[in-house]
Amino acid sequence: HAAIDENKHTLVHLLLKYCTTSVTSDKKNISKEQEREIDVIHAAFKIKHLIAVGALKVAGKFIKRYLQDTESLTPNIGYAHLYLALGDYYCCGQELDTAIKNSKMAMHYYQELDMPEYTAESFLELAIKFLGRGNLRETLDYFTFSQKLSHDYGLLPVYIRSLLYESAAFYLTGNYSRIKANCQKGLEACENAGMRNYQLLFYFIE
Repeated sequence: HAAIDENKHTLVHLLLKYCTTSVTSDKKNISKEQEREIDVIHAAFKIKHLIAVGALKVAGKFIKRYLQDTESLTPNIGYAHLYLALGDYYCCGQELDTAIKNSKMAMHYYQELDMPEYTAESFLELAIKFLGRGNLRETLDYFTFSQKLSHDYGLLPVYIRSLLYESAAFYLTGNYSRIKANCQKGLEACENAGMRNYQLLFYFIE
């Protein structure tokens, strides 16, 4: 356990060092508003990766720093990414209502910014969080939204992940025919894209 904790600490340190220094040289010729947006995007990046290594306390510090004035903002890509990261953060803390609220904010921002690739991702994130809360109707609705948008725009990673998670929801409802249909769609998409790992997973589920 000590070795794991030490490795985690090292990884967190490297992530923070990268995130805080990677764009310093690019900030000379941009406005304060653009600089703030870059900072918020980096905060979202930090939160996502800190969550991935289990450093929730450190992630919480960035939330307090960057979330103070978001209510008055007009939609921008920085805060859209930040809200999506916050959805993951609160989900990890089992605060699903707050997680869903933040994920919805991200979704609305992405929609207003006309960014279908991120909108599809936010639909998927909302579906997963509603699944965790046991709201199957909302879960299946958002999976449908995510799959349609990701399929229409050729966003295969989102499309395939949506099929996989939706299969879990169908398992809970006993709808095995829909699981099989999802597997067939997933196998076809994986074969066309050469996504071997996911292809094996669909075979296993089927």
